[in-house]
Amino acid sequence: MEQVIVNLRETPDFLLQRNSIHRAELLPVAIISSDKTTTDEILEDVFIQTQNTDTLWHENKSILVAGKVRLADRKALRSVSVGDVLEYNGEMFVVESFGFQKAVPLSENLFYIGES
Repeated sequence: MEQVIVNLRETPDFLLQRNSIHRAELLPVAIISSDKTTTDEILEDVFIQTQNTDTLWHENKSILVAGKVRLADRKALRSVSVGDVLEYNGEMFVVESFGFQKAVPLSENLFYIGES
């Protein structure tokens, strides 16, 4: 099973066209396992697992919600959406309208998002 860290991007302008992400903008909320094999399949599987549908995604017993997320905040966890970041295998992937874009590290805390 592969593990992915789910980061919600909490800045109010996360949908604006920008070419960088700073780690301080990210709130790590969960670690999710996937039994898929390719990076694209794993990211897609994690995205699907983090959608609020008939139930809240973070109530799934197989999902490890980060300790920094207070119990009171867990009910308010939104679905993962455009602009959020999934960390897999030491790399950052930004959720886009269709698919994911790999972010290139510029420093320990700053990442570049190139053109799709």
